[in-house]
Amino acid sequence: MGVKPHPARFPEKLPTFFIEFLTDPGDTVLDIFAGSNTTGSAAEKLDRRWLAFEKDRTYLAASAFRFVDDLPAEELAALWSRLHSTDLPVEVNRQQRELVLREKPPSYVTRAKPK
Repeated sequence: MGVKPHPARFPEKLPTFFIEFLTDPGDTVLDIFAGSNTTGSAAEKLDRRWLAFEKDRTYLAASAFRFVDDLPAEELAALWSRLHSTDLPVEVNRQQRELVLREKPPSYVTRAKPK
């Protein structure tokens, strides 16, 4: 597909060490310079949720291939096309965030005012 690899890749053992040291399973790992998303891959393998941000849409789209297994070539090409599109949403609404992060809306407890 002609996907150019990110020039600053590092071994997955590096983020794995820090994720294990600094977080617990179920925690969320944030990577604001995702690149090829090595940190997201390590986080997923360690049962952590993760968020990745990357300035270059090409690198972010290419990083999605870390998370797909056994897709036929035509489906991979279609996925690449969708991910590399400029039509991707950039804002995430509350419902999407709840689905992705498995967050639940805050529940508010009302208390009776003392008399």
